[in-house]
Amino acid sequence: MFMFKDVKVDDKSDGSLLGLGEIMLLLSLTCDGLTGAVQERMKLDYQTKSGHMMTSMNKWSVFYLGIALTATGELWEFFGFVQRHPSVLYELGLFSIASALGQYFIFMCVSEFGPLPCSICTTTRKFFTVMGSVVIFGNSLMPRQWMGATLVFTGLFLDGLYGREAPKKAMILKGRFSSGNLQILRRMSFNKRRRPSNVEAIFTQGEILSGIHPVQMALKAKNRKIHQVMYNPGSKRTETLLELAFARGIPIKQVAFAELNILASQAEKKAVHQGVVADVSRLIPTDIRNEDVDTRENLWVLLCGLKDPMNVGAVIRSCYFMGVNRVICPAEYAQCPLSPVVSKASAGVLEIFPPFSISHDVQGFLHDQIQSGWDVIGSEVYSDTAQASEYHPSTKPKRILILGSEGSGMPEELEPFCQRFIHIKPGRDLDPCVDSLNVSVAAALLIEQLRHDHK
Repeated sequence: MFMFKDVKVDDKSDGSLLGLGEIMLLLSLTCDGLTGAVQERMKLDYQTKSGHMMTSMNKWSVFYLGIALTATGELWEFFGFVQRHPSVLYELGLFSIASALGQYFIFMCVSEFGPLPCSICTTTRKFFTVMGSVVIFGNSLMPRQWMGATLVFTGLFLDGLYGREAPKKAMILKGRFSSGNLQILRRMSFNKRRRPSNVEAIFTQGEILSGIHPVQMALKAKNRKIHQVMYNPGSKRTETLLELAFARGIPIKQVAFAELNILASQAEKKAVHQGVVADVSRLIPTDIRNEDVDTRENLWVLLCGLKDPMNVGAVIRSCYFMGVNRVICPAEYAQCPLSPVVSKASAGVLEIFPPFSISHDVQGFLHDQIQSGWDVIGSEVYSDTAQASEYHPSTKPKRILILGSEGSGMPEELEPFCQRFIHIKPGRDLDPCVDSLNVSVAAALLIEQLRHDHK
């Protein structure tokens, strides 16, 4: 509007095109508005970057313009013009470079900040171009043009101020979208005065796995069904993870950082999610009896009664690092479930090295393994009795190490099945209140001792 200027009417001009310019202007504004809306949707749904937008736009522009130029014959006119004036190629080259740089910054602005800030920047640039023409070259603006400039920038300012919805609070609903969930959403979408409140429902179907390593390893291992991956674009470390999820066809959703905090807190209060969470199915351990056992050297670790998920996760990580072949968590002895907290404590190792289970009769399982040539080794707390019993290294290639909890230790009923016991000798006289190490630290030291026995 502020660039509009009256044109002197020539009495000899044809009036048949009256109104065509206005129609084309309205069409241009309509397409411009639709472009902004489509770009916003693409940014939210597909996380498009500036390079993606720029490449696609130029590819389709060349395609459509090539058809139009060929159909109208303008393409051959261009070739003839270039032959007559070859120096124009230099000017076209400079124009193309300037256009490419302009496009890059425009699409970067769209992908990073959105279409509205980009419109404000481009419109402001036009206005300052006009103002430069007024100040530097002495051109003048008519009152109508000043009024147009005021209207344009007032509209852009108001659109930027009120055109965006306030951030919605996340409401996490478990299970699939159903009529019951819809009723909950309807009740919670109104405050006490029955006025609408800003609430956005996020539907989850399973557990919430949080953190870059757990989610990335779950995507690699494929031991769980992953319903969706939710992330915040502020984290640069999630790009590889998102590419992996996209390649597997897993839905990806961009959410606010505060919503990730709410999602991650389902598994653990004040959980550190690192900008990404995944809605995943539960990890169900496989019964070790259903596994084909390798006849070569094997070292298994049997966990009994470990209830702290942080300890279980740390033990699994140590076992994986130290080369243990299997970790077994029997259901007969109460263990903490293989929850997202365990996965987080293991730095994601749980996803690629999941434990096995024994559904019942651990004593019968140990008896069968002994009959098959396995050596069962029990862990014990260092004491005068343990000091008196000398440890003899195992020479058998297949061994099972039993670890109990820090409080109660290894179950007494399993001791008769142990052919030898192993302990960690402290480096000083201990206070009576300190009789053992953390179970994950003890596991690493004991496994290293067993590895050393076979060197």
